[in-house]
Amino acid sequence: MKKIKFSNEYNKFFGAEKGELLKLLQVFVLNFKDLSKSFIEYDTITSKGTKYDLPRGKLIALLFYVPRMSSSFTTVRRWTSQKEKYYRASMGEAFKMEIMK
Repeated sequence: MKKIKFSNEYNKFFGAEKGELLKLLQVFVLNFKDLSKSFIEYDTITSKGTKYDLPRGKLIALLFYVPRMSSSFTTVRRWTSQKEKYYRASMGEAFKMEIMK
């Protein structure tokens, strides 16, 4: 099974936990300069109240569905052509959520 790794627990998970099964719904390519302050805050605040510093420049946003909770969340990652190709080919597939801390 494919895995998606997170360096921290984030508020945006809304109860999704380590080991949770997620479904990748959509892939978006965007640029940091186009992100709203509200979106950056939503995407980067950890459950401990700290903030993850997003990379600048071209980014990839992944929209994951959490079937157990009927909810979804995004995660923003640094863009590479390889990542974009991998995630686009993986849309509709299941990922296991891993939290490294």
